Amino acid sequence: MAKLTVHRKAYRRKDGTRVKASTYKINDRGAKGRGKKVLPTLKKGSLGGKGFFSKPAIVRHSTYKKECKLLGKKSLLGKIQALKVFNKRDNKPFYDKLCKDYEWIVKNC
Repeated sequence: MAKLTVHRKAYRRKDGTRVKASTYKINDRGAKGRGKKVLPTLKKGSLGGKGFFSKPAIVRHSTYKKECKLLGKKSLLGKIQALKVFNKRDNKPFYDKLCKDYEWIVKNC
């Protein structure tokens, strides 16, 4: 994990005490390395195979029903949620499709 150097300026408290300037390192909390990765990487084709999300909604929904019976609703939602997180910034149309699918699974499985 990357470290950032932070420099605080000296200042004076309300009670008159002077606080010296200091320099220290903190963990990078910026957009690119947003903390530790807690989501597991998904196996390719674990939901519906290659090109699954380019298929029509009816086909995806029938596959979700089957997967829901095999894996369970919670596990299926976890996989969709992981894909949503991984694609939130980079692939907005795909993220929107995943949001709709997530809502469909919540209502219909």
